[in-house]
Amino acid sequence: MGLCSHLSSAPPSSSFSMHAFILLWCFGLFLTFMVGRNNETDRLALLDFKGKISKDLLGVMSSWNDSIHFCQWKEIGRLHRLRVLQLNNNTINETIPSNLSSCANLILFHATINNLVGEIPTKLGTLSKLQILAIHKNSLTGIIPSSFGNLSSLKGLSIAYNNLGGSIPDSFGQLTKLKVFAVASNRLFGTIPLSFFNISSITKIDVGVNQIRGHLPLDIGITLPSLEIFFISNNQFIGSIPISISSASNLHILNLSGNKLTGKVPSLEKLNSVRLFSITENQLGNGGANDLTFLCSLSNATNLRDLEINTNNFGGELPKCIGNISTTLTFFYLNKNKISGNIPSVIGNLINLEDIEMWNNKFSGDNNLQGSIHSSLSQRQNLITFHLPRNNLSGIISSQVIDLSFSLNSLDLSGNQFTGVLPMEIGNLKNLEDLDISENMLFGKIPASLASCVKLEFSAMRRNFFQGFVPSSWESLRGLEHLDLSNNNFSGMIPKLLESFDFLKLLNLSYNHFEGEVPTNGVFKNASATSIKGNGKLCRGIPKFQLPNYNNKKSMKRKLTLTLMSVYKGILDQYKHTVAIKVLNLGCHGASKSFKAECEALRNIRHRNLVKVLTVCSGFDYQGHDFKALAYKFMGNGNLDEWLHPTPRKINEAFEKQRKLSLLQRLNIAIDVASALDYLHHHCETPIVHCDLKPSNVLLDDEMIGHVSYFELARILHDIVHDSSTNQSSSIGVKGMVGYTSPEYGMGNKVSIYGDVYSYDILLLEMFTGKKPIDNSFHDCLNLHDFVMQRRHVEAESITHKYYNSSTKPKFYKNTRLIGKIIEKTSLANFYSKTHVT
Repeated sequence: MGLCSHLSSAPPSSSFSMHAFILLWCFGLFLTFMVGRNNETDRLALLDFKGKISKDLLGVMSSWNDSIHFCQWKEIGRLHRLRVLQLNNNTINETIPSNLSSCANLILFHATINNLVGEIPTKLGTLSKLQILAIHKNSLTGIIPSSFGNLSSLKGLSIAYNNLGGSIPDSFGQLTKLKVFAVASNRLFGTIPLSFFNISSITKIDVGVNQIRGHLPLDIGITLPSLEIFFISNNQFIGSIPISISSASNLHILNLSGNKLTGKVPSLEKLNSVRLFSITENQLGNGGANDLTFLCSLSNATNLRDLEINTNNFGGELPKCIGNISTTLTFFYLNKNKISGNIPSVIGNLINLEDIEMWNNKFSGDNNLQGSIHSSLSQRQNLITFHLPRNNLSGIISSQVIDLSFSLNSLDLSGNQFTGVLPMEIGNLKNLEDLDISENMLFGKIPASLASCVKLEFSAMRRNFFQGFVPSSWESLRGLEHLDLSNNNFSGMIPKLLESFDFLKLLNLSYNHFEGEVPTNGVFKNASATSIKGNGKLCRGIPKFQLPNYNNKKSMKRKLTLTLMSVYKGILDQYKHTVAIKVLNLGCHGASKSFKAECEALRNIRHRNLVKVLTVCSGFDYQGHDFKALAYKFMGNGNLDEWLHPTPRKINEAFEKQRKLSLLQRLNIAIDVASALDYLHHHCETPIVHCDLKPSNVLLDDEMIGHVSYFELARILHDIVHDSSTNQSSSIGVKGMVGYTSPEYGMGNKVSIYGDVYSYDILLLEMFTGKKPIDNSFHDCLNLHDFVMQRRHVEAESITHKYYNSSTKPKFYKNTRLIGKIIEKTSLANFYSKTHVT
């Protein structure tokens, strides 16, 4: 059984052989742990062992007969000269025998990593010669016996990783020779006796992961001058870190994490030997500018390898003195604080960093991250983890940042304000396993080089402005377990290659522009593991997705919109103006033509209900590619569609309250849109047809005033006369949103201002019914127009025909009072009040 490993003395003057005695001792020990069991196999095994002993001059085995139960045969407690007992790494699942206390000469008792149960016998407190007692990693219960305070020779006590309760006995202050005290990972509570901190011989204290409370003594560093390891993590200590802690100059490991410590961290200038310093998960610091000055006192700690100050209240900037911290520093955690300012460039001096985490702070930086993530970090070839999520970092993610280390396996830059494209150098991270760049403002296509990261398991890119198709080269990423591409502008078919990703457990493709059939194998079999909502042109898939079952390709072309851009929020420093910047996706067919059309349309128009263009940019980006953008006045209340059809949006981990419009607000916005159309059609130097009027193209400013926007599809009617019969302009290439676009456009009719009138009529109905032109609640090819007719049997159709087909100029949108007349005639006010609650 491997129970016997060492025996330091044997009974003298005996013909009983040493070998036989050792075997007998081992079996005697075995018998001890058999107490309480009644197994005939055990009895026969002992008798067989007895039969192998040829000489027993001392009669040790005389009691081994049928006169008494085999569990009462002489046990280990009779080995009075036993000095060392080692039972480590076995599967003993009995209690510790109390008669072990009879082994008065016992110096060392090791029974670690077993399945010992029950309470620790109080009688062990009589072993006055015992120096080492190690019974950690068992299943012992009860309390620590106060009698252990009588173990006057005890130097090491390790009872960690059990289920012991109670408190540390006051009598432990009497253990004047104690060096090692390890009781971690139990259920101990109460306080540590003050007398315990007067044992000057102690080198190691580990009480971590208990429920111990109280203050640390102010003179702890003086009364424990030999202290090398001090673990009190995950308890309930309160108060400040004593200034005297620095006097314990022999400290190698100082772990105070997971408590309720407060105040300022004192100078640590004398802790020259410290290798691990952890104060994570406390309440240290007050958010002030000088919270982190203690870091400068660690400049003499030449062996420092692990520095953890995360999850506290530290504020101010990261001091430049961190560049003087030992180059042996491997792990540096300062996330979840209130640290601000730029990341000092001297951080590049920490050449052996493997894991640095700075997320959830208030760091800032400028373009190319200069002064925030210094280029010297690209020389840190040992870096394994690099986390900077949930800060205020901005600018582009430069290739130098991506090229941090070939050994990097985790990169997290999520929740910042990075812009630009993802550098193709991402493919150089051959060991990358986790990538999170979500919740930024990145755009462009995903580099095909990402396929070189064949170890990738977790990839989150949600809430950016990525566009284009998912690269076919991703076929090499078969180790992916989590892929989140939601809330972007990806388009095209969902790659069937994802079906063959055997390890893929979570796939989120929602709120993009994917189209076509949804695959049905692999992760797509599980509707709870796959999210595809918000992609309006998908079909088929498993029944749980509840997607339409299109029969031909023509029905896939119902939605005629074209994704030509992404929109960003920015600030023009010179004027301190908040602007909306629309960047054209020049990789999309027709984008350049759209840019030209919008510039031409907006060049000479000025109206309070049209979005204001501040400037236009046409040139090249930093990679030499064509770049075209327009800067508009920022509209703080988003677009009308978001107000008519509100959905909960998760912002800063809290759901935004659903937006609601009053009837009066709807009427005022309708008037604003009508005024804008009247201006475009009749008061411009050259009449303009918008061609894409819909709620998402009506923006609302801070005062809820409506502004018509997005003129990519606008047409200028040259040589137009007021008589609609002579309007001259081609309908070729006209595109718009199904449900809003005039049906006559689809039949090849000329572009006309009456097309905008039709779109406005539909927009009115949507505003006052709360239903979209093509709503999921409609059945049997019903649309919004027909829906209103059927519900109230009114003159909606005649009104539309009157103004849409009239040979005279439709002036109804000039007279805002007629809007109320339309509402009255179609009984929309009555219908609205009953069907749509605000």
